[in-house]
Amino acid sequence: MFLQKYGSLCIVLVLFVASSSYGLNLITNGDFEAGNTGFSTDFIFQTPTPGAASTYAIHTDPSDTGIGSFASFGDHTSGSGNMMVVNGGLGVVWRQTVDVITNTDYDFQAFLANANNINVVTLDFRVNNLSIGTLSAGNTEAQFFEFSATVNSGAASALTIEIIDTVGVSFGDDFVLDDISLEGPAPGAVPELSTMALLFSGFLALFLRSKKY
Repeated sequence: MFLQKYGSLCIVLVLFVASSSYGLNLITNGDFEAGNTGFSTDFIFQTPTPGAASTYAIHTDPSDTGIGSFASFGDHTSGSGNMMVVNGGLGVVWRQTVDVITNTDYDFQAFLANANNINVVTLDFRVNNLSIGTLSAGNTEAQFFEFSATVNSGAASALTIEIIDTVGVSFGDDFVLDDISLEGPAPGAVPELSTMALLFSGFLALFLRSKKY
């Protein structure tokens, strides 16, 4: 009777437990709401104004830097949060290493917008030193463009993700980054949740057995 009445709910709960380890964002502070933390870079942090090539700041509006050529617009996340505002130059703009499960697909995503339309940036996205694609925002400023790719971890237990400015001119090449994410299962999450599902199944079996006798 219990199984007939609650069986479907139990199955749904087990499936939910088993699947809830997927879709996690493994990137720390990819929306920059925590400020200048959680990532490394070859660029120099300068606040409030990234006034020279290969510098950056964390702002809610590029025009807050005081650089007259920077457009005024909000971040990608909410329109009022933080983003990484970059005065471009050759090198790694953003880098982070995350632990992953081997031979598993992960969905990577990032958003790019031009702070101005002078010598616009082209970014190269690399995982463990291999390019997974490039993105340019063209001549449009103050509009976010999405980069996305599926990355398989292969034999690697950690992925180092790098976003690289390939233009590197001293005038222009100014842009913002926001909402960087790598979605997929975290190491240890699948075994732990599988264990929870097994415990739940065991509890259900014991309950049904007690009802039988």
